[in-house]
Amino acid sequence: MKTRTLIASLLALMPAAAIAQSTIITIPTQSTTPTIPATHILDGHRGIDVELRGSYLYGMGDSKGYGMFAAELAIGKRLSNSFYFGLVGGVWSSTGDGSDPVLPLMIETQAYTRLTKKLRLTAGLGLGYGINTAADIHVPHSHDVIHMPNYLLWSLHGGMQIAAMRQVDISLGAMMGVMVPVGGDVNGEGSVYIGPRIALNFHRGEQHARKPIRDSGMQLTVEGEMDNSEQFTGLGPAMAVTYKWDPHLSFGLGGGYSHSWSDSDDAYTEQVHFSGNKVGGGYSPYADVEHDSFHFFARGQWRLTDKRLSPVASLDMGLRHYSISQDIGLTSKKNSHTLPYAKPQVGLSLRLLSNNIYLEGKVGYQLAAGIDGDVEVSLPDRATYDAVMRHPINTSGLCFSLGLVSTMNILPRR
Repeated sequence: MKTRTLIASLLALMPAAAIAQSTIITIPTQSTTPTIPATHILDGHRGIDVELRGSYLYGMGDSKGYGMFAAELAIGKRLSNSFYFGLVGGVWSSTGDGSDPVLPLMIETQAYTRLTKKLRLTAGLGLGYGINTAADIHVPHSHDVIHMPNYLLWSLHGGMQIAAMRQVDISLGAMMGVMVPVGGDVNGEGSVYIGPRIALNFHRGEQHARKPIRDSGMQLTVEGEMDNSEQFTGLGPAMAVTYKWDPHLSFGLGGGYSHSWSDSDDAYTEQVHFSGNKVGGGYSPYADVEHDSFHFFARGQWRLTDKRLSPVASLDMGLRHYSISQDIGLTSKKNSHTLPYAKPQVGLSLRLLSNNIYLEGKVGYQLAAGIDGDVEVSLPDRATYDAVMRHPINTSGLCFSLGLVSTMNILPRR
């Protein structure tokens, strides 16, 4: 009897056990790790690419003996692991006497071939239009005007792209630029320039934990500068090494180079002396003044907040060493001056995704002493005379800068 009762009890429990087992087996499991589609990451690039480029090109053919600086900003997107499309703007500036910069606007495509995980071969083609900043020439003692042309542009470049960091690539290679004049009264078949090229590409990389923001440490700043006084326009690079004391204050030293030019007919007034006797004076209708300068400065900077985008103010104070070339239509001579200057600026500072690299754009006013003095000029087969500048060359004016600041883990305050 007891045996039959035990068997009946076991049989009654079996359906309940089966139901429980079925319930356990059918419980769904969920993954807590989100999956990013592979198509969202193209060779480590996500979203928009921003690229800063610099080239020094050598003239070929009719342009042999001349050089050209090319500084460009490109914004575009990787459409696949092998193809890129973007827009390019910047400045192409010839080193020829009296040359004014050309402002290129181009569309561009690039192709890539991966060699290793961090190394790619690249080739690119750009097509566009160049705006000539040179003013039309008014012929002296005449109503005639020589209209300056603009340019059709195309560029071809190639080289290697190195994935230096998760969000930064470095490109090393060569570039060829072609300029074909269109419109205006100056005819020509065009100019060809070839030379080395370097580029820094900034992009959003694969998603990883961000590095903490460094509130102190050594900083390296690389920037491009533009000075625009009443008589001159100047362009050039600068670099500064500063110390970030806290999230707001930084200070340090720097230096840079600038090339300035002017085609203004009243860039300076000359008073001519021949063998000690005054033989003429007044405005020189062919006045053409250029100057190169190396400048060294101390910098203090204040970032208003520690937010990703913040207002910023800076002050540079230092010395500029000018090397001046003056052409008065007969011959030319160079002389040098070293003068103090101060440059207060305000702008915006944007902390990029790396958390320790900042993009800064600033505008300000350069306060500098005017350049004056005598320039001794020798005429062929004649005695020497002096071209005396009655009115100093004005070097004060608006200034602009665009740069990248990197805060490094060197000598941080604990």
